[in-house]
Amino acid sequence: MKKELQMRDESYKGKKKKSFVTFITKNLELLAILGLTLISACIQIYFSLNTWGMITPEELCQSIELAHKMVFGYCYVCPELQTSYSFIPQLAKCRTPILSVLFVIPMYFSKILNLNYWRFTIPLIRIILGINGSLITSSTYLFMKQYSNGKQNYSFISAILVTFSPFLFFMAFRSVPNIFLIPWMFFILASYLKTIKNLQRNQSQKEEKHPFLSALKINDIDELKRYLKIILLTLFMGLIIYIRIDFLIVLGAILIFKFPYKKLKVIVSHIIGLSLSFLIGLFADSLYYGEFTISPVNWFLFNIIEGGSQIFGTEPFSFYFDLLFKIIPILIIICTTIFFFVFLCIEYIWKLIKHKKTQLDKIIILGGMIFASFFVILIFSIPQHKEFRFAYAGYLYFHLSIAIILAIIIERFIPAISSYSVILIKKLKFKSKKYLNRRNFEILYTLMVFSLIFVSSLVATLEGSKIVNWREGDEISRSLAFVGQQNDSTGVLVTNRFMRGNLITYLHKNIPLIMFTDVDFPSSGLNTLINLIKEANNVYNYVVLPTYQIEETPILLDVLTQNNFTIVHRIDTRASIFKHNKTS
Repeated sequence: MKKELQMRDESYKGKKKKSFVTFITKNLELLAILGLTLISACIQIYFSLNTWGMITPEELCQSIELAHKMVFGYCYVCPELQTSYSFIPQLAKCRTPILSVLFVIPMYFSKILNLNYWRFTIPLIRIILGINGSLITSSTYLFMKQYSNGKQNYSFISAILVTFSPFLFFMAFRSVPNIFLIPWMFFILASYLKTIKNLQRNQSQKEEKHPFLSALKINDIDELKRYLKIILLTLFMGLIIYIRIDFLIVLGAILIFKFPYKKLKVIVSHIIGLSLSFLIGLFADSLYYGEFTISPVNWFLFNIIEGGSQIFGTEPFSFYFDLLFKIIPILIIICTTIFFFVFLCIEYIWKLIKHKKTQLDKIIILGGMIFASFFVILIFSIPQHKEFRFAYAGYLYFHLSIAIILAIIIERFIPAISSYSVILIKKLKFKSKKYLNRRNFEILYTLMVFSLIFVSSLVATLEGSKIVNWREGDEISRSLAFVGQQNDSTGVLVTNRFMRGNLITYLHKNIPLIMFTDVDFPSSGLNTLINLIKEANNVYNYVVLPTYQIEETPILLDVLTQNNFTIVHRIDTRASIFKHNKTS
């Protein structure tokens, strides 16, 4: 009896082990991309939690800052989201509040639970931004898999490259619309391309089972569902375009070779979806501004037609290309990518002449991605005002081009390496008593790949920190968070290198705040700051000075000392917080 039970137990364990191995084998692709996404999430969340700063005012002003007003009733409203702006009237009503709704959820959640704002709400938002940044890994994988007609090598290498690229690394967890929305655009595109392929497969089937479907010239209920899905996907994509109208360039660049132009029912589905998204955007704008408003139109008129974006600074035409060509390794990669594309074209022509073969898939996939990358960068090079975030998608497409090249190289050379391994195994078997097989070499290759991923992540972290100041303005945000938590704070004066909004999101206290920009000696800004310290210290009883500001204008230290201000807190060595001590 005991032997039977033992045999049954061993049999059960064997089956369980087999089922586990079978599950791993069948879901290897899913587990691999989930593992890579998890690695990306850990990295992105870590860096997101370690900075409260931002690379541009839009990172807070047009999303999180407005969400703060919706939940808590006050914030700094940037000119583009104001109903009127006296200095530049055309700048008002140029943005939609739709994106801010996403950040209302965590803020409102913490408010109703009465959780500590600085210890819970802000870290929660930073975690959400980190998770969103990590989705670029899985969304790129799914998009590239559909774009390349199911080529796993292309999609997996693309996911690895965008995860560990130093050029993209410290930008993914930002809340600026140009970057925040890209993973969702890729998810939508992946689902859209898959739906289009399913429609094309079912074109030959004609099983009209319902008069309504027959009237619409739709074959079956599954086909109707796919058209409804296209409407829904177009609706979501339309909302993305409504939030950032320049996504039309990003989207058009990648769909120019994939869009099913000849299918009337697909085009009608797009029109319906876009119309619904436009109505939702129009409703949101009109409700927020209190009058009929189409914010993307206002944005286009001010920035493109009137050229108003130039007031925020201008850069030469070559600005975006300089970011690529000034770095020698990247320049080498560009030349290599173009060389391989030309090589594929020549190889295609040779096969067409000699063997009458017409396999264009690799050329179309790689050529389309190279075109998309340079098209986006070129179009955004035309306006005089330029920022890295505008052309972010172009650099992302370029990374996908590199991934395709790497996949093609692996397809060409790995089989050759594998065959040499077999020959090497046969030779080593005669010289060694140890058992050698091909699987040992496969394990060795796998370890080498994972080692390469690990090393590349470390290198990307180091190099990425040099490309962009990912903690820009962090000391100001943390200083305001400190002031906001003090019960006796009645007002705060802050200096900063350039305008970043008033950062009420981190202060989280409805008290007067004045941000001084580019204060130097001598200047009217410095004189104004000194007068406020002297005359209004009963109102502005806290002053935040970055270390560089103290070094550039040491006179401020004398003024603060003379008016009974003392240092109460430091943010590392990057900023000092002064408090006014009342005297009798």
